[in-house]
Amino acid sequence: MHVMPEDNINTLDDWRGLWSAPGSFIRDEYGEKISIGDMEKKIAERMWHGELPMRHEIDGWHCIGHGQGSWDYITGEFS
Repeated sequence: MHVMPEDNINTLDDWRGLWSAPGSFIRDEYGEKISIGDMEKKIAERMWHGELPMRHEIDGWHCIGHGQGSWDYITGEFS
């Protein structure tokens, strides 16, 4: 999950606070609006070939932590 420590967005809860603000909405990488529920599923229910994905090693600059589910907290650009 993309985090932006310089903007105080460090956790899924930080994102949830932004998503729930009046007038807010989420767009996916294709520019399509998606619901909060769908976004949370993309983050929290990730699978890779039917299994949980591998975790990144916490290195303090690219991966700054592991979420409580299958996500890692990743800074910068990633795909």
